[in-house]
Amino acid sequence: MTEKPLASRSCVALLSLAASVSQLACSADQAATWATVRYAVTPGATPDGRPLSDGLSYLRLTVNGVPAIVALGYVDRDPFGRPVHVWYSSAGEVMRTQAGRLVGLVGTPVEWRQVALAQDTPEWAEIAQPTSFRRTLDVSPGYQWGLQHDLTVQPAPAPADTALSHLAPEQLRWFAEHEQHSRALPARYAMSSSTGQVVYGEQCLAPTFCLTWQTWPPTQP
Repeated sequence: MTEKPLASRSCVALLSLAASVSQLACSADQAATWATVRYAVTPGATPDGRPLSDGLSYLRLTVNGVPAIVALGYVDRDPFGRPVHVWYSSAGEVMRTQAGRLVGLVGTPVEWRQVALAQDTPEWAEIAQPTSFRRTLDVSPGYQWGLQHDLTVQPAPAPADTALSHLAPEQLRWFAEHEQHSRALPARYAMSSSTGQVVYGEQCLAPTFCLTWQTWPPTQP
């Protein structure tokens, strides 16, 4: 990815996905929200570029090491009532996060659609030892529907190799997550001790397609 939106699609393209990917589709209200985000995050916007518009929440992404910005469009709910944050790039790609984990991505070379975390997914503050839960998702390309990932998450030491910006890894509390049967690539997360919220995450969707995301501006540890 260059310092441009995640891809060149618009919300019109996302609307065409509505029949098969209703969870990630744009309603009329969501399309209006995207229009606001598009105004706030211009193509090529990066964290060290021009000031971002007030009144929105942002994530600093890196995609294969290249930085970009996405903005929060709205907060959805999963079937258990848990909040899901829906983020937009300036071109209308949609990224969904839940408690700091990636739970949806559309408009990119690899897409995660209809991602669901099990009801017993642990709260971050409760993780003191290896803890297991399940993730179910659809992946494209390849028409892989209803995949089940049996995940284990546990505390981990602060790594030296991160894409964190303006924060030192040792200032945060770290977690490592892996799939028990090697059906998915591992992930890492960092939590702010002061807020109890995940402020940084890493996930590869494929060996050649890796994301990191960080709350922006940086959250104080």
